[in-house]
Amino acid sequence: MHIQLPHGFNIGAAGQPPHCRNSLHSHRTAEVVFVLSGRWRFFWGRWGTAGEVELTPGDTMPLPEALPHAAVPGMTGEAALYHVVAIDDPAGPARRG
Repeated sequence: MHIQLPHGFNIGAAGQPPHCRNSLHSHRTAEVVFVLSGRWRFFWGRWGTAGEVELTPGDTMPLPEALPHAAVPGMTGEAALYHVVAIDDPAGPARRG
């Protein structure tokens, strides 16, 4: 259920099996990612080649507005993360890299 009153953020969680890469995408606002389980390789930039980092459980990473980024979990089991986006409803159109 969505919160109807303006509140300034949206939270979510994602889980992916090993090696399942999500698409390069961006958000209209800043995002913060918190790794719950597994190892995640995040990469960013217009083509996904501007930089990368590997995160493990407990790691947190901020992502600025409109930065194209994607992630892929490592080799061992399903991985999960939690994210917060600085917008009431993230379902609107996002900018693409």
